[in-house]
Amino acid sequence: MNDANQYDLILKDLFQRDRPSLLDRLTGGIAIREFLNVELPKVQERRVDLVLLLEDGTVLHIEFQGKNDRAMGYREGIYGLLLAQRRRCRVRQVVLYVGEAKMSMSGRLDAGSVQVAYEPVDIREMDAQALLESARPGDLALAVLVT
Repeated sequence: MNDANQYDLILKDLFQRDRPSLLDRLTGGIAIREFLNVELPKVQERRVDLVLLLEDGTVLHIEFQGKNDRAMGYREGIYGLLLAQRRRCRVRQVVLYVGEAKMSMSGRLDAGSVQVAYEPVDIREMDAQALLESARPGDLALAVLVT
């Protein structure tokens, strides 16, 4: 075990066992109900749908979504942080909704000091006529989803 981990273990034990006054300050004076398990399961694999490096050095992450997902903000937050950590740059996220039901995802997650924002785009809001008039074959395929 390296020195940093040993130091962490000593502080963890001190805070849990002795509950120093600094802990009261860090909790804002709110009583502690319980100490939670600190083991976070390792994620085996995360695969996002589409990631582009743009000319301005930013990353655009596009996630395709076929149904409303109340946990989308958590997924986008995880994906966004992992992409930002890997590329060390700003990340913009778009969720392209192609589901049948009306889109109800908000595009924001407020988890206290952790804030997540992404742009939800409902494909049905696209201009079907403009897609049909395009010379790009992909636009014609997408026009089917718009109408």
